[in-house]
Amino acid sequence: MYVESPFHPSLRTLIGLRMRARLRRMMQTAFSPRRMGLTIVTILLTLVWFGSAWINAVMREPYAPEKFQSGITLVLTAYFLWHVVRFSWKRPEQEMELT
Repeated sequence: MYVESPFHPSLRTLIGLRMRARLRRMMQTAFSPRRMGLTIVTILLTLVWFGSAWINAVMREPYAPEKFQSGITLVLTAYFLWHVVRFSWKRPEQEMELT
């Protein structure tokens, strides 16, 4: 079954060309001699951050379901109480008319 696109084919082409132009311009500015140092530092920090997140996800110990359930109960209760307190002391912006 063929589903027709809601966009005109020329519009899809235009969006693709604009995205390619933006990507090309971004790459040219990122790898210019002025910005090469910052680009390298950014890439290295990103790799360290993702590597750390991956190692933490792989190496961590499993979480006990009972501990998780009690923690969720505590957090949701605190969240509910926060909203009760917040709405109890907040005045409405305008009075509601009962008609």
